[in-house]
Amino acid sequence: MKKSVKFIALALALLSVMLVFASCAKKVKGGTYEGPTATFTFKGGKVDVKGLTGSASGKYEIKDGKITITLEEYEGGAISEAAMKVYDGSFNYEETDAGIKIGGVEYKKK
Repeated sequence: MKKSVKFIALALALLSVMLVFASCAKKVKGGTYEGPTATFTFKGGKVDVKGLTGSASGKYEIKDGKITITLEEYEGGAISEAAMKVYDGSFNYEETDAGIKIGGVEYKKK
């Protein structure tokens, strides 16, 4: 009986640790980042992008040095949506002293 209680306790402890690590997916430090042609605002797992011709919002994920942005809602009409698609996809990602780099382009924290 004691062995089964210890096994269950150990299994629950391991499950708790796994859940903590699963919920700790890398995220951009919240805030707004400005670049030459766009401004990104990150909050939790969501992102808002304002470009020269419109804006869009969606979600993002960071994994293995890449950021994958999935834009879901667009503002500004069909031409704006087509122009904003350039920000939809997977890009190299890194953090810098001044902010972040997405696809080699630096965006400074505002």
